[in-house]
Amino acid sequence: LSTIEDLLAEHRTRLLGIEQDFLGRQETALVILVRGFTGKSAPATIVIQDQEDVVRVDLTPEQRASLEQGGIAQVFHEFVEPREHVISVSFEGNGWPAGSTLPITVDTVRDRLTFLGLDLSRLDPSREAMGLLTDVWYR
Repeated sequence: LSTIEDLLAEHRTRLLGIEQDFLGRQETALVILVRGFTGKSAPATIVIQDQEDVVRVDLTPEQRASLEQGGIAQVFHEFVEPREHVISVSFEGNGWPAGSTLPITVDTVRDRLTFLGLDLSRLDPSREAMGLLTDVWYR
């Protein structure tokens, strides 16, 4: 009986640790940065969709001016599940066609910041297959 009690105590400790990981110490986050509108008209809104979750980011005049002058804007920063995400990105306003979405796959690592950089310098709203460059790094 003593051995069984010791095993149950170890099992209880292990389950408490797992519960803490899922409920209390989750720090997996995704940050999306955009750049590359130098000399172009930046869209008014960036729409980010991950499964059913849709986030509409209305760019401020300052963000749009910064992007158009070669700057970078952070458009998303949220805690996410540590898994592979297929994110759809689309742009609205200022001549950008509604409904043209670009799928991006990013694997978020548990308890780390995942940065997804979107280089929009090759995007052309008049073409059907818009060219989006991406890079991913972790911290």
